[in-house]
Amino acid sequence: MKKLIFTAVLFVNISIGAAGQELDQYQYVRVPEKFDFLNEDNQYQLNALTAFLFEKFGFTALYEEPTPEGVQPCEILDANVHDESSIFSSKVYVTLRDCKKEVVFTSRTGTSREKDYKDSYHEALRDAFKSIEELQHSFTGEVVIDPVISVEEKEAYEEASEVDSLPAEIIVDPVVTSEEREELKKPAKTRNRKTVAGTYMNGAVSYELKKTAVGFDLFKKGETEVFAKLINSGSGENYLYSSASGNGNAYFDAQGNLVAEYFDANSGQVITVTYRKDQ
Repeated sequence: MKKLIFTAVLFVNISIGAAGQELDQYQYVRVPEKFDFLNEDNQYQLNALTAFLFEKFGFTALYEEPTPEGVQPCEILDANVHDESSIFSSKVYVTLRDCKKEVVFTSRTGTSREKDYKDSYHEALRDAFKSIEELQHSFTGEVVIDPVISVEEKEAYEEASEVDSLPAEIIVDPVVTSEEREELKKPAKTRNRKTVAGTYMNGAVSYELKKTAVGFDLFKKGETEVFAKLINSGSGENYLYSSASGNGNAYFDAQGNLVAEYFDANSGQVITVTYRKDQ
């Protein structure tokens, strides 16, 4: 019996290692703005959380972002979250597909019995991502070359990506200023974001805010380890905020200061921290 258990564990470890080596060819994962089982974009902030978790575990997530210049379609994996929930629990799992639409990775099924839908889906998704954490993903820098994909498939994929990334047509109105016209050209979900990368202060401590594919990373000045992550929530003004102190929401006020609000488990209170923009 012990030998059987050991063999099973060894097989799982080998499978995870093999999958990890294959996925190390990829740097980018595209996260859609809406999963099929949801009724609206980023419902329960599940899409933004998915992008955040991929970033956390070594990938570069493309969420509400166009394909970076020079990156080919076959260098990107498409992520999806699948729902198998019952009346008593939330159950989700994550898949990754390559440019040939073949599934190259399927996570464990994450579960949660939380009563609140948002909390339950978040807990189940984090549970599913334990499979991705175990991969210990590290991009090798090798270019993904797939001679099997046809020229027609590649062109169709690129054409679809270009259409998705193009802004809506703007009707030029002589009353509209050039600045307003440029603002209108931006995707609707990124308009009017008061998000300026740069230096921020909290008391005497200085921080650097740097742009990422899914939002921003906050660093203590002079340090390379991320202090906090800000992930686009899809609402246009708010962000998911995650740090060692806690998880919550963040936004930029009228003066451009970064305001973070999170629940502190030790005190049982909601903490508000303001990082003031260094003028």
